[in-house]
Amino acid sequence: MSVKSHVRIVINQEVVIDGDLGNWQATPPDFFKEALNPNAQPEPWMRCIINVIAEAAMIGQDVEIDVSGEPGEWVMKVKQW
Repeated sequence: MSVKSHVRIVINQEVVIDGDLGNWQATPPDFFKEALNPNAQPEPWMRCIINVIAEAAMIGQDVEIDVSGEPGEWVMKVKQW
């Protein structure tokens, strides 16, 4: 069964991802490749995004994530439906 959750991610007012999670099961988008590298040390907001997306994938939920800020000071808003 393919996941049909839709994910939209906006970073500092730029849409970086707007697509169906089912298309990512074999290959994650380039946006995540560096963060998913075992030796990576992603920004805290990126780790939060990955957790939100994992939950959306598990329960088949659509999600919109909006992150704004700069290193050391950021805000993340999540809308789930």
